[in-house]
Amino acid sequence: MKHLFILLFLAFSYSSFAQNTTTTTGDGFWKTNNNGHWNSGAPSCTNNNITISANDTIYLGQDNDYASCPNPFIINIYGTLRFFGLTTGKKGKLFLPAGSVIYVHGGGVIQAPNNGGGKSALIKIDGKIVWYAGQGDVTGPEYIDYNNPYPVDMISFKTSVSENSIALDWTTASEINSEYFQIEHSMDGKEWKSLGRVSAAGNSNVIIDYSFIDKTPQTGANYYRLLQVDFDGKYEYFGPLHQSFDQSNMKLSIFPNPNSGESLNLEFDQVEGNTQILIFDFAGKMVYEQEINIASSNSIRIPLNLAKGIYNVQIINKQNVV
Repeated sequence: MKHLFILLFLAFSYSSFAQNTTTTTGDGFWKTNNNGHWNSGAPSCTNNNITISANDTIYLGQDNDYASCPNPFIINIYGTLRFFGLTTGKKGKLFLPAGSVIYVHGGGVIQAPNNGGGKSALIKIDGKIVWYAGQGDVTGPEYIDYNNPYPVDMISFKTSVSENSIALDWTTASEINSEYFQIEHSMDGKEWKSLGRVSAAGNSNVIIDYSFIDKTPQTGANYYRLLQVDFDGKYEYFGPLHQSFDQSNMKLSIFPNPNSGESLNLEFDQVEGNTQILIFDFAGKMVYEQEINIASSNSIRIPLNLAKGIYNVQIINKQNVV
């Protein structure tokens, strides 16, 4: 969810609380200053006005409890705050005192662990969870505080072909002030139109499954995205996802979608024999090619190493092209 905010005004409002400013001068760890990457020392109850500079990466791979500090923290992120250490198995948690604010500026990111979601890494302000790993990365411009937690935790969003239609299924783990999801469709990933709405839960702390059927998909490429809208008019996009469609009997499901880019699961129905799997990036460049022999109603897992983006998966065998 994107927000417009006036940084100078808010920074001035909190200036009476901030005691010392510390700014990164390179990559390093949150809690230590072994590399001299904090110009005024590592964050602390007194070094509570914190800036992560553009192009700098700070690793937060352990619990950091400042909840009892007397003054709020102001954290400005222009670079990357990674909630895992150099050893990715180590995940971090950040506990901040009341009144703290985190600004993720354009180009900045709070990066979730890539080997485990849920609440393995999180941020709390005054005892309230305002972000956790299961919600994925936070990219700027964005801000997070006690009254503006990151709103919808989207566990999964996927598409699949079902006879003469395309099914959209998504699952949330929690929602805050969520009014509805608008389903949008595009033929090229650029021009979008609304297909319909699904009412949201409002406020929820339990897993909820949603679904929508596109009964009139176009032959060839179909792109889908979700527009999640709050009761106060704030909104957030999920996706887009790509789904090919034709009138053949061949069925293909791709999951998880979206994913981390490390692997992809393909589930086939009505497919047999030698089958070629091609993956193209949004510019049309082929980034993956494999030929396999599969049996009907089979599934495979493909190891990948892809950057964030939109990709087109093409399946070719003697029977069909999808």
